[in-house]
Amino acid sequence: MNECTSFHRCIQNFLNRQRKRLENKHGRLPQAYEDHCRTAIALSDHATYLLETLYIKRESLSNAIQSFESTCENSIQVIKSNLESSSLGSILQKILTHLFVQYIRIRDGFVLLTSGECRHHADAEIAKNEKRFPSKLGSLSKRNDGYTTLFSSKLGYSGYGWDEFHNEEVGVRRRLLDSLRMCCRYPTHSASSSSMHSEMEEKFLDGAEASASRDKLWDKLYESGAEAFETAFDRHENEMKNLQRKLETIRSNMTCDVEKLLSYHRESVRIIMVTEDKFERLQLKNAGTLLGLSEFTIQRQGDAFRGLDKRGALPSNADKSEWMKIMELPEEFKKVFDKKRRPLKSSSNDSKSN
Repeated sequence: MNECTSFHRCIQNFLNRQRKRLENKHGRLPQAYEDHCRTAIALSDHATYLLETLYIKRESLSNAIQSFESTCENSIQVIKSNLESSSLGSILQKILTHLFVQYIRIRDGFVLLTSGECRHHADAEIAKNEKRFPSKLGSLSKRNDGYTTLFSSKLGYSGYGWDEFHNEEVGVRRRLLDSLRMCCRYPTHSASSSSMHSEMEEKFLDGAEASASRDKLWDKLYESGAEAFETAFDRHENEMKNLQRKLETIRSNMTCDVEKLLSYHRESVRIIMVTEDKFERLQLKNAGTLLGLSEFTIQRQGDAFRGLDKRGALPSNADKSEWMKIMELPEEFKKVFDKKRRPLKSSSNDSKSN
């Protein structure tokens, strides 16, 4: 990504200017200063890795949502073709369960790219093996921004979620800016007690003055090459919001379509879907004569659902065809759907032969 190349160049130019200024004033700089510079470069590498991965994974997420829409449409056709079947109740349970699981997986993909929480064992394993860019979010006892409080992870964090960069306490952005601030001054070797030195470092890193210093430094970086990098994050956030709206529209349309189909031939069937994170629930109500049950419910509670795909919640570079394979209906329903499509395929071939 050009934005990442520009950002790297911006950080390197900043460090070169600070090094030259300090060398002119103090001469050769100590090893401690070199360590600060290496930390800053490593954090800038993490920042660009993070942005590039978000873009790759978001493309996979977009393809997953498109495939989910197609799977919902195929499922509606299967239900429609079985409205008079004595097995309709069983078919409905299997279809709705299948769609619910796909929906949950996509939702977990959103979480992976937002908080970075790993809900699939494969994502946790991938994060563990990516030793260059470990997550620091696990060091937070509780998230307090009101949006990601629920996203505490027992499996750990990916190292590339939105929060990994923007978290105000341990995010890459804050740690990078603090490292760059350290590179703006000659390393101090305090002769006072270690506790006094620790207090000075704490004041340098925390508080309103430190926050204002970070903001001022980011503004300087923004003006000297980091603008495109920040704009890329804004663009990603907007795209994520659009994808979220699209997913919920597909979900809403699917439940409405199933209700209409069932209510046309039977009583007023209701499908209720709760979308609260980690407590998602799909409930089929008023279907007593339809299913022989008072109601049918499938739900996730807390960490009860764990994805098992070895490629994680959002396989990198997965196109729509790959996602269609992941979300394909059970074999028994594929046959029903293929029968529905076969005449169309045959007529197409006939027209070609003519």
